[in-house]
Amino acid sequence: MRIFLIIYVLLTSALSFSCKKTNHNIEIKALQNTIIAPNNQQINTQNKEVFSCTFNQQCLNQNIQLSYDDAIIKLNATFDSIAQLSFNRATKTYLKCLTIASFASSLFSSQFLGSKFGLSNHKISIANWQNMSLAQRYQQGNDNTYPTWCGDRSAFYIKLLDSLLHIKATEVSIPGIHTYPIITIENNQYIIDPYDLFVAIDTIKGEVVDYESLKNKIYKSLVIYDVKHEFGKCVELISDSLYNNLLLKYGQTDTAICALISTYFKTEGTALLNQSTICKPYTPINNTFEICAVNSPQSGYAITSEFKFNSTKHHLPNFFRQYFGYKCN
Repeated sequence: MRIFLIIYVLLTSALSFSCKKTNHNIEIKALQNTIIAPNNQQINTQNKEVFSCTFNQQCLNQNIQLSYDDAIIKLNATFDSIAQLSFNRATKTYLKCLTIASFASSLFSSQFLGSKFGLSNHKISIANWQNMSLAQRYQQGNDNTYPTWCGDRSAFYIKLLDSLLHIKATEVSIPGIHTYPIITIENNQYIIDPYDLFVAIDTIKGEVVDYESLKNKIYKSLVIYDVKHEFGKCVELISDSLYNNLLLKYGQTDTAICALISTYFKTEGTALLNQSTICKPYTPINNTFEICAVNSPQSGYAITSEFKFNSTKHHLPNFFRQYFGYKCN
């Protein structure tokens, strides 16, 4: 009987040790070495009167210069590279899911300044989007015919994620504000947003903050980090209506598109930052961008930048309003 007791104790100790060694946390080092941008606050808030704008003479006909089939081949090659990394399974899965979101973020264009301030009458959902194949959605978004809003982008991401990684995601919608996917990895849910890419990190605990912890604000020190766009820059279409309006207002001195956009922000930036959809105080406007021509039915130009041009997510009251519908504090 004593021998059986000793064996039992040894077995339970071994199992306990094994459980302790199993690590389902996403390893921050892997993200820092691969996909997280080195500076979480990519927005220059020091001098909002100085803008760095360049005009690219080449017309942007496609956001990603690949066919759909070639793009999928490139994605799968990236997954193979991730599989070779010496990190745990949860981390590798998270990296793959982020990679698909980065791909979708570069693939689809946004509406510069949204519908109201961007003077756009595009509908927030492209007709027949849910019935299109992935290849059709790819082509529709890649050629800049229309901006692709958060709901359509989320639907594309969820379908592509299932197709490539066989991971099911669910969609969360904050009425009138935002729609985004959440994925499950090792029993934890995470927001992965192909409309405005980020990683939420508790810098004191050194871990990625999951969906439930964000929702209930269970963290010690939260920082929202940008994610690198490995497949191309963020593209935001400037509506012809906005361009014509800027010509009427500011075109007497300089009709160049870079000058018009820079003057617009210098004179009306405060009004943009005080719009009712943004929590105050809030200062970011990305001061560095490029403008190029596009062949779009309602847009002749687009802004391209390394990260979403006027993202509000780094300001935590805005982050919680956007992703959970919380009121501004």
